[in-house]
Amino acid sequence: MQVTDLLPSGLTYIGSSTRQGTYDNTTGLWNVGSLKASAIATLTLSASVNTGTAGTTIENWAYITHADQTDPVDINNSDHDDGITVHAAPAAYSASNSPVCEGTTICLFGGPGGMTSYHWTGPGGFTSDEENPVMPNATSAMAGTYTLTVTNSNGCTDSDNVVLALTYENGQSGPPAPPLTVGRETYPTNKLAVLAPWIVLLAAILAGTSLLVVRRNRARG
Repeated sequence: MQVTDLLPSGLTYIGSSTRQGTYDNTTGLWNVGSLKASAIATLTLSASVNTGTAGTTIENWAYITHADQTDPVDINNSDHDDGITVHAAPAAYSASNSPVCEGTTICLFGGPGGMTSYHWTGPGGFTSDEENPVMPNATSAMAGTYTLTVTNSNGCTDSDNVVLALTYENGQSGPPAPPLTVGRETYPTNKLAVLAPWIVLLAAILAGTSLLVVRRNRARG
């Protein structure tokens, strides 16, 4: 026995499984083989719904296309499902007030409005089911990528990401470097401030050396 079940337009084949026989997804032909009276053979097809099919109803038909014996009741030699109605998926979008200063408030914005649910995830195990969550006292641990997943009334979902950046008092995108410790003294990690005394000392040494050389040359003259 052979059954033809070719997926209709609007669906993309993913895989199949059968209790008996083999299936060719390019032709839709299911070679069932010999089937005893009252025996049952099943074919399961997996497919994804194509984009651009929202608002349509997709039906899948199957037909017995070959049998080595005459079927006295051929009215049931074809069948179809009740069809699936394709709903439009939401278009999630996420935004924030990035960049924010350390210690200030982080604001996340989600959309579109009217969704059944909103779910945020982010750095440090952050989660929120609010559409527009607010987080006070921003720290460097809060910087990073935040993901929003929205679900509409038909159960369709979509996700979007937003990157949150922090700025600091030094105007950089990272925290200030730790202070520099020399011996028992601690200095701020400002290269110019740390190096300035040494630069002055070096300049004085060079100036003194030049003056000594000039005086020696004059003495020889």
